[in-house]
Formats: sequence, structure tokens, C-alpha cells
Amino acid sequence: MKKSKLFTFIASSILLIGSLSSCNFLINSSLSNDSTSNDSTSSQSGESSSSLPSKDVKGTFKEDILELTIGESIYLNDLVILENITFNDVIFLSEDITIASIEDNYLIGKSEGTTSISLLTKDSILLDTISINVSEEILSLTIEVSDDNLNLGEEAYVSIIDSSIDIDKVEIYEVSGDEVVLIENNKVIAYQAGTTIIEASYLGINSNQITIKVNDIDPYENIDEDAFYDNYSPSKNSIDAALRSEHYLMSGDIVTPECVPLISSNQPKEGNYLLRNSSSLFSENGDTYYLLDEKGDIVNEIYKDGAYITLEEVASYVYAFGDIPCNYSSSKNVSPSRSNWGEYLRLNNSEFSGNTNKYPYEPSLPRIEGNRGDLIYYEIDIGTTGTDTGSGYDVRIYNDGKKITRGAARIVYSRYYDDGTKITDLEDRYVFYTYNHYNDFQEYLNYQNGWGEMFGNITGGSYQDEYDPRNPPTDYINVKREDFLTF
Repeated sequence: MKKSKLFTFIASSILLIGSLSSCNFLINSSLSNDSTSNDSTSSQSGESSSSLPSKDVKGTFKEDILELTIGESIYLNDLVILENITFNDVIFLSEDITIASIEDNYLIGKSEGTTSISLLTKDSILLDTISINVSEEILSLTIEVSDDNLNLGEEAYVSIIDSSIDIDKVEIYEVSGDEVVLIENNKVIAYQAGTTIIEASYLGINSNQITIKVNDIDPYENIDEDAFYDNYSPSKNSIDAALRSEHYLMSGDIVTPECVPLISSNQPKEGNYLLRNSSSLFSENGDTYYLLDEKGDIVNEIYKDGAYITLEEVASYVYAFGDIPCNYSSSKNVSPSRSNWGEYLRLNNSEFSGNTNKYPYEPSLPRIEGNRGDLIYYEIDIGTTGTDTGSGYDVRIYNDGKKITRGAARIVYSRYYDDGTKITDLEDRYVFYTYNHYNDFQEYLNYQNGWGEMFGNITGGSYQDEYDPRNPPTDYINVKREDFLTF
């Protein structure tokens, strides 16, 4: 059977953790070779201890309250966030091991009741505590679905009947493995025509089976375009987005943005450095990218093969998929009247030279081949309500349905390595925005309204498209990379 997973998780920030001992209570071997235990508490730590850092250490549980069932276990690594201390130097202590005990790297629910787990350093400094509620063992699991007869792209939701189990902890899957539906968490998406059976499991217990039929009905076949946009709402899933694109219909926000980006008022920083989100969340099939905000919460979904025009969504699309949305043409000379995309047509996907000898007023982008680096950058248009740079660019809407005025706004992104290989490692994917025609740039930091500090020519004190050796372009402003999912 085909199991479903919500995310493929790619993150560069990894917690430094040590292996855990199988003893009930383990003290640093440099202090004692004996183990100590009692009837009411259990504790576990790393096998050996290194000296604690001189700077402040932090350790927190990711949640305030944790729900377990009898027999359920959770890997201790998944419970905590540690700073300036390794897992070898912390101890987990259960207040009542008859309710929840710590054994062989795991927290295990033992009997009904409430207790707490403490996180301490090996010199007994309390870092944090978490409340543990343990409920009775689950003997059966019954699910229901909100709709078992779907058209292509439609959704249904799975819920649990008469149970306190968190639906997010239940694994839902298609028994036949035919991929008639896609399953994301508890959401079932009609993928292709046919009949399938879904089932769920939790702690080794399988649920009842539910048959779902998907009809071969395209909801956008012969749709009235004016009516579609009069009652517009963005796509709900990747299948719906793909169906829309087949009929040249939008997937994302359709409001043409202003040229100046909206920037979060609460941007994460470390010292003087802004943080770039290094965590990247995709659906199991890779067609959905989950956009985070500055707190690490999911705030939007970006779909491969969807159509987008806003700066935020296009930047996220390019970052995630390394390519242009389907309403873009690589050409710079296509009329909207000759395109099925009409006013939502966007142009340009061409190589950006980055040659600062030819264009000395342009700042150099990180690792760009045009300045002896290893990354080849491309540029695409961003359609705005008008970009007045003072150098002859008309302050007009990008596409009025009859004519395109390209303006001065561009996204510039790393697309290939210098050997021609396409970039798939998102650590090497840089995305920048310029709304004054390459004079100044801001880095996209991979979260909603996350834009770096401006750098370049006018920022350095010069004038549009003019190089002043007394006021050269300011350099790229480095950022630090951090996994926002741990915030």
C-alpha cells in the first residue's frame, strides 16, 4: 500500500544531538559508572558529557502540552530545541514513570494520567518543562470522509469518529496505490478518474476502509471566463491549479502589485544579520510548495504549473521550482491580444549577464558567472502598477489587456551552475528583486514579505544608470540562514 506523507522536508539547520543511553538514569561516565533510579522518576541523557559552553544555553520543548495514548512513544529528539548545548549535556526527567517513562531514546505513555517531563542540564539547571497527558489505549479506529464522490481537483476531508486522537497523528493512505487521489494530511484530492479505497492507521491499528469515486469531469471545461474572475478565488490544490492552467486561468492572487515590496515589520535577525529561511516544505509529489511567514507558520501554497503574477508568489515559485509560472513567456515581445493569458500574460526569461565591467553601476550578485562565479542567473519581468525610476520608464500598469509596458521591475534568480546543470539544491538558489532596472537589488529571504536590505548603485549615492567612482555600488548584504520551522 502507498503511504502518504505531508511534507518532504529539506533544511540546512540541523540540531546537534547525541545518541541516548538505554539506562534508566545515566550520569556522566567521567563522574560515576553506577546508575540510579527510583519508583517515581526516570531520566535519560547522552552517553558522555562535554563541558558546557561558557555562553548562555537554552533548551525548550516545542509544545507546552503533549498528548499520548498508552503504548505510544515519541522520539526525544523531536520534542526539543537546543541552543549552545548538545544533547549529550541534557537530561530528561519524568515526574511519574508509571504514567510516562523515558526508555531507549523514547518517551512512552504507560498509563492514564497527567505528569510532566523536565529538561535539565547535567549540572541540574532546569531549562524547561512540558505537561504530558496520557489517555487510554486505542482499540479501534473509525474514519469518515466528507464526500466520497468527487470531480477532478475537488477535495474531501477525513475525520475520526468518536475518538480523541489528533487527526494529524493518523496516517491516511490509498490501499490500492493507484493514485486516483492525492492525500495531504487529512485532505483527499481527486487526481484522476477512477475508484479507489482509503484507509488510516494509528499505533499499528488499521481503520475501516472507505471507497471514493473520482469522476472524469473537468470543472473548467467551457467555463465562462468573465464569471470565473467575477467570483474569483485562488486554487486550493495542485490538481486544481493544473486544471486551471490547461484553460489559461489563474491560480494565485490576481491583484497587480505596487513596485515597492511589502516587507514584514518583524523580520527575524541574528545580531546585525537578517535571516533567510533555509527550511523548504514540499508535498510528497513535489507539486506543492508551502510558504512560511516570519514565525515559521504556513501561510500560502504555491503550485507547480500554476499561474501567478504577484511579486510574493512569483518569487516563491521561482525559488521553489527554479522556473517560471505557466502564464510567462520566455519571449520579450508577445502581445496580450495574441495570448490566451490576456492581461495575465507576463514576459521574459532570459540570461542575466551580471557583467560589472560592461555595466559598472550594477552591483555584483553572489557567485554570479558574469563576475567569475559558478552560478548562471536569469531574469524575468514582474508586472507592477508602474515603476518611476527617473530614467524614461513609463509609470503604467504592466499589462492592460491590449499592450504590455515592461517597466523596470525584474526578478533575477540563479538557474544553472556554470557547467549548464540546473540548480536543484535550494541552498544555491538565490532570488533577487530590482524595481529600478538592475541599479539596486533586494534578496528574497524565502518567507512571506521577507526581503533583504537594498544594495547597489543608487543606494551607494549615485544616479540611475550612472557609475560614480566616488560613490560605487554598495555590495551584496550577507544574510544568515536559519530553519524557520524551529521558531
